[in-house]
Amino acid sequence: MITMEICSGRIKRSVPADCSVINASIIAGVIPIYVSPGFDEELDLPLGVAIRDLIRTIKKNLDAKTILTNHPTYYGICSDLDQIVEIGHK
Repeated sequence: MITMEICSGRIKRSVPADCSVINASIIAGVIPIYVSPGFDEELDLPLGVAIRDLIRTIKKNLDAKTILTNHPTYYGICSDLDQIVEIGHK
């Protein structure tokens, strides 16, 4: 999953599955915004975040300032980190 946040007022964040990051973010006043990874039915495991899903989430949350990602995932799956970084810098 990916994380995004805004820095004015309460903070929004789309968060990875790591509980310590989620808990610390909430204590700090962060509003989590989740971008769910895809899922491979055959392998029965979550995949990385699709770029189209990240872009769609950002468009719905234009006040987001930060993206935090779990890369690779706990299952060793990698999202397209180069594209995620490029999107985050826009």
